[in-house]
Amino acid sequence: MVVDTTQISNVNDIKQHPLQTPWILSYDYQHITDQTTAEKWLKGINEACEVDTLEKVKGMIQTIHKVTKWPLRSNIHFFRKGIKPAWEDLFNRNGKKIVFSLDCKFEHDGTTLISGKTNDASDFIQSLWEETIVFVVSEQIKGSIINGCVYSPRSNYFKISLWLKNVDVGGEKIYGEIFDNFKKVLNCDGKYSIQDLMK
Repeated sequence: MVVDTTQISNVNDIKQHPLQTPWILSYDYQHITDQTTAEKWLKGINEACEVDTLEKVKGMIQTIHKVTKWPLRSNIHFFRKGIKPAWEDLFNRNGKKIVFSLDCKFEHDGTTLISGKTNDASDFIQSLWEETIVFVVSEQIKGSIINGCVYSPRSNYFKISLWLKNVDVGGEKIYGEIFDNFKKVLNCDGKYSIQDLMK
């Protein structure tokens, strides 16, 4: 079991600094054959916990297994409550995503290797995901433009994506601002791109 639900329930007992909106952590681990329709894919997403304070976010991070321990082809979703981690969702429709990816090798002994680092990079990758979560809940960009974020480990790389809602007026400038801020937050060499959510 990759999520300790007994510990997650304890997170909801902490009440202090409220977030602008509640957020939900969910996950999926599905074969390509299970994703024949959007409805079937959404049924494979499992909700882990809901957080609405900074303290609960911290507790969530502490109780969920490190991202490098999750199986390949899984996805960890962290989205605003009421928004599904699917491009078909009304809030995601015609939106964009900022994608950061980095080549790595997930070893059978649990270590993770990336170019330029001789030691296990698991903690480093975990820190990138934690920084991403803090970035999205901090609401640095006005207008709740960021709908959520996703961590996706694959066979020889991992990626972290920010999902952004559609902005009709001034969208290019706003997306560019989020793109630049996200790069500063991660402060890591890798591949960065802005894509349509349907890709």
